[in-house]
Amino acid sequence: MTESYNKYYEYESACNPILNKNKIYKTNINNYNDGIHFIEQQEILKINDYKCTSTDLLAGFIILKNNTNILINENKDFTITSMILFIYDGDGQININLNDDKEHVHVSKYDLVVVSNFNKLEIKKKNNNHLKIFFVNDSPLLNYLDVKSNKQKIKLINVYNKEELFNNLEKLSNKKNNRKGILIGNQYTQETGTKTITNTLWALLNEVPTKFNQNLHKHNSIAFDFILDCEENKAWTLVKNNTDGTEEKIFWKSGEFFITPINFLHSHHNDSDNKLAHVLPIQNAGLLSYLRIFDINLY
Repeated sequence: MTESYNKYYEYESACNPILNKNKIYKTNINNYNDGIHFIEQQEILKINDYKCTSTDLLAGFIILKNNTNILINENKDFTITSMILFIYDGDGQININLNDDKEHVHVSKYDLVVVSNFNKLEIKKKNNNHLKIFFVNDSPLLNYLDVKSNKQKIKLINVYNKEELFNNLEKLSNKKNNRKGILIGNQYTQETGTKTITNTLWALLNEVPTKFNQNLHKHNSIAFDFILDCEENKAWTLVKNNTDGTEEKIFWKSGEFFITPINFLHSHHNDSDNKLAHVLPIQNAGLLSYLRIFDINLY
């Protein structure tokens, strides 16, 4: 019985296994109704046991239009070390429970919220308004490892409000640089040296000025790009396929989500005369930076 279970492979032919990879994909938060909507790519990646958007991240939208609240109990899709929730539109409240610890925060448009592992998470909208949230968590990584987080690496819940985010975007930006953006971090990851938003996740608030062309760059990490605002079809991303050399323009709309695959050269552009464009890329670079293998290349 053991002999049939054990497998052996010739080194040179097997050391770089052929594994399915993410492709360019896009969808828009404004096309969804009430509920939790996962951006599922597990069929493309040939992963059968759990939902995933990439091999180690799960992204999606939480929409409250008619519903007044959504309650999430810990389950396979939300067994996490950390999760980012970006409030795309609306006002509400987020309540989180972890064992005997309980916290709640009020949130508004363009606030960014980070939560750690939890037993129960409740999201409530305010009054009769709608609430639209883009989220990314690291549940596929824990599902792959078949583990559960039992230690808080970050605060139970933390808010980066809109005013704080955009004030720092202006304060820290160097006008001589080709990119206007800020990495979002915390005290814990500053001490570890990664300067990322959580131990696994990385987040950038990126502004593309009017009549602006960004230089190409690439990284060995998948990117989930979420468009905050722009002049429709005036802002866009150029993506170069590193396998066949083809190019594709991904035109932006507010609320658009798109995937930039690993190691694809890409750049952001804004042809608008008077409308700034903002994008929030989220990656697994918290983990990759800690492993010393993120390797972003700016050109």
